Amino acid sequence: MGRQVSYMVIPTSGNAELNSSELSTLNTEFVPYVMGGYEANHANNQYVNLLTALGATKFIVDAVVAPGYDMASIRSGILQVISDVTNPLVRAEYGVGITKSGLDILIRSSVAGVQNCTFKKLSGSSESIIPEVSLGELEIFSTIDTSKVEVRLNVV
Repeated sequence: MGRQVSYMVIPTSGNAELNSSELSTLNTEFVPYVMGGYEANHANNQYVNLLTALGATKFIVDAVVAPGYDMASIRSGILQVISDVTNPLVRAEYGVGITKSGLDILIRSSVAGVQNCTFKKLSGSSESIIPEVSLGELEIFSTIDTSKVEVRLNVV
């Protein structure tokens, strides 16, 4: 009791979990170096789908943009940020959810021309503002399907 060290690993291969070759590498290059008296145990990742966590069928970004910017480029940039935030190999982190203000700041600082963002979810036929999304300390987002993200741009 208290002598087991559980660890999770995000595979760089793009698979959800480690394949046998990656597990073998961990067993030869990591497990032997765990402090004496402790036992290392690999645990599967606990992926969370953002849309499922929101109870939504679509994630909507209403963005206010300045005039004179390429709308296709802005739309693409916003989609990329949303994808990155939910991608374990890019920006997603264990136990780190999504705050609306944090996501708004990230988009505004990453995509030129964006002034403000509002985040909504589509559930059935009704839209509503999303709540903050929290994750348990061992949970991590799975990459969102960007075909289920709608970006609406409003020029002011």
